[in-house]
Amino acid sequence: MLSHLWSEALRPWAQYAVSIFNFLLMLWLSLTVFLNARERSWGTYMAGSGLMVGALFFACHTVALDYSLDTLLENSPEWWAILSMPVVALPLGWLILMLWHCGAFRAGGGGTRLKRRMMIPLCLCLFGAGVLVALSLLGAPTGRWTPFGLDEGGHESAFWAIRALLLIYPFFLVLCTGTSLVAVATPIRTESWRREEAVRRARPLLFASSLCQFLVSLGVAGALVTIGTGDIMNGGYALLNLTGQVANWIDDADLTLIVAIGFSVLLFGKAIVSYEIFTGKTLPRRGVLSQWRAVVSFAALYAALVGGTWGLDWKPIYPLLLSSACLSSFLALFAWRALSERDRELNRLRAFVSSGHWLEGLATGRDSELDRAVSLPLETLCESLVGASRAALIPSPLLAPLFGEARIFPQHLPFDPSWNSIGTRGETVRALGGEGGWTLATRLGDERETGVLLLGPRRDGALYTVEEIELARSTGAYLLDIGAAGALAARLRALQSQKLAEIASLDTSAKRRLHDDILPLLHGALLSWNAPGSDARDLIVQAHRDISNLLRELPAQNTAPPDALVAVKRELEVELASSFDAITFRADEEAHEAAQTLSPSLSQTLFFAAREALRNTARHARGGDSKRELSVEVRALIASKPRPALQLFIEDDGIGSNAPLSSAKSESSGAGLGLHAALLAIAGGELAVERHPQGTRVSLSVPLVK
Repeated sequence: MLSHLWSEALRPWAQYAVSIFNFLLMLWLSLTVFLNARERSWGTYMAGSGLMVGALFFACHTVALDYSLDTLLENSPEWWAILSMPVVALPLGWLILMLWHCGAFRAGGGGTRLKRRMMIPLCLCLFGAGVLVALSLLGAPTGRWTPFGLDEGGHESAFWAIRALLLIYPFFLVLCTGTSLVAVATPIRTESWRREEAVRRARPLLFASSLCQFLVSLGVAGALVTIGTGDIMNGGYALLNLTGQVANWIDDADLTLIVAIGFSVLLFGKAIVSYEIFTGKTLPRRGVLSQWRAVVSFAALYAALVGGTWGLDWKPIYPLLLSSACLSSFLALFAWRALSERDRELNRLRAFVSSGHWLEGLATGRDSELDRAVSLPLETLCESLVGASRAALIPSPLLAPLFGEARIFPQHLPFDPSWNSIGTRGETVRALGGEGGWTLATRLGDERETGVLLLGPRRDGALYTVEEIELARSTGAYLLDIGAAGALAARLRALQSQKLAEIASLDTSAKRRLHDDILPLLHGALLSWNAPGSDARDLIVQAHRDISNLLRELPAQNTAPPDALVAVKRELEVELASSFDAITFRADEEAHEAAQTLSPSLSQTLFFAAREALRNTARHARGGDSKRELSVEVRALIASKPRPALQLFIEDDGIGSNAPLSSAKSESSGAGLGLHAALLAIAGGELAVERHPQGTRVSLSVPLVK
């Protein structure tokens, strides 16, 4: 009872279902490789074409299930070529594809060694394929005669060609699959870390797929050798009679083989979509993997339903209705999954599109709120979007004065100064291989590098996908902009408050000094003007000096001539002449010409930054000792590396790093140089302060555009 149910219902159902499943899967994989290939190399074409040939073979196999093999060949002799050519081409194509994937055809030492090691098996397989094709053509059916018939007159050569094919093909099949298995087990290293990582992770899947095919080839070889070395070699009876005698065994073997091939295709497809090893993409994409799961589920369900209707010999209208229902249901489920995925992504991105703490921190003046505007989205990026176990957002040296210190996830992770030296070396994405605990370094910024985002291993141990890396790069650049903009706005706000306080203080101080100091001097001079021995002249001289000092302390008009160096020299020799004991200014003609090529805004930015540095020097370099001699030197020169720039150096011989801690702290808390450093950074320049025991050196640079 059970054997009858198996042979009449369950086995035909399973044969149709597995054959249709393999057809759908290989067709989808073939089109995916062709449509998503970035670099259409001959290996890509071979992978896509091999999958397409396999899909066509299983389409023909599904059709052949409705016929006995001898009847199919007798009624349509062209089926011989349709069925025999892929049987020869697919094992050979798999071998060549695996050799290409493992680097045997790549120029260089490793590729040459692998090719030399595999050259003899490859040549034997190519020779065997040629012999098999010739035997297939020689044994092709003509007229009413089939290769499975008796040795009839006029067909002796074709009859014996089929017998020779039965003996040669098993060795060819085992040699192709065995050589590909050895090649996958011993690949060479590649120059690209991205391809190397993909090869390394895809190797278990490709090895399992090759092993499955090798085991299948052993089974097929054993069966063919058994048939080919039996009494059939004597021509006593035909294969037609043999297949009739062992029809059930052949059907069971066919089902076993196509199930094993389907399992191999699943492993091969998983390697393609998970690591995109044949599409030329640098990293896998999450969308392709999710589509693969949907296609496998749909193909299994569709094949089971439609295959069952054909295997149970239902009327054709039922498979048609089931196919329509499956297609409609799949489209509905696909749309539902797309909308659900969209909602999930929007929820994940809510931290980026919702209102943050930037304006709140700016309005209240709390730096912690400004820091949360960067650290909170970075935490969301790592935990919810890319699954990174750790991350570090490090600004470039040009942006560091604005952005501040690097942001770390998780926040309790201590910052290692050596991370600042980790760069991308000009690449968009660079593998670090565990350097400092990091997996990837991604370059932030398009035309100009604004920083580096370091990513640690994923929590699930998987590879980062293309979408995740692009999202991380975009988010990192966005957070750098937000952090820099917040710092700049906070400094502008602090500077505004400082300037308002200074204006109010100057106004109050001017009134107080006019009322308390200068007016009494003038009043005393008037009272003693005609008195004998009067000191009215000295009083008027003192009043004049106080008025001059008061005018000098009032804010000057913020204007600068086109040549910023001329403005700096005038500031030294006129406005600050009495603040230094010795002044040296050095700028050659080339520096003046470069200064004149600067845009008005950039020229003023350089001048005001230099003026702020000079005034800080005049105010603080003596360390409170008014009798200490102080000299200053200003030098301007042109730098060509790493890019053309006008550099200005302001050096003094003041207290420098010998300043008391309280004094240094009060200097660093001001917004003057910090604001000018930020403005220079926005323009592509830089401001750096170096303190040493012999004095202080301030370096300013602005880029030159040729």
